Amino acid sequence: MKRWLTWAAGFAGLLGMLLTGVITADTRYAKAGDVRRQVDEIKVLQLKSEARSLSRDRFALEVERARRPLTRTERERLTQIEEELRDVEAEIRALHG
Repeated sequence: MKRWLTWAAGFAGLLGMLLTGVITADTRYAKAGDVRRQVDEIKVLQLKSEARSLSRDRFALEVERARRPLTRTERERLTQIEEELRDVEAEIRALHG
């Protein structure tokens, strides 16, 4: 009987240590997931800021185009801005997805 109690106490202690390790690991991974989510949110904010800047540049060139014909360099820049804006918007959608 004494041997059984010793074995049961040892088993309970081992089980407790294992469960504590599992709970600790679970908590650590949950925190890592939270950090990853926050990093993605920061990336989205940065990309939205970049999109606003590109939109302002595009608007300025479109206003200029309404006043006079754009030069070749300005037309190329407008095309480049529009492509960059599409890429940024795609990245935002991918991070939200």
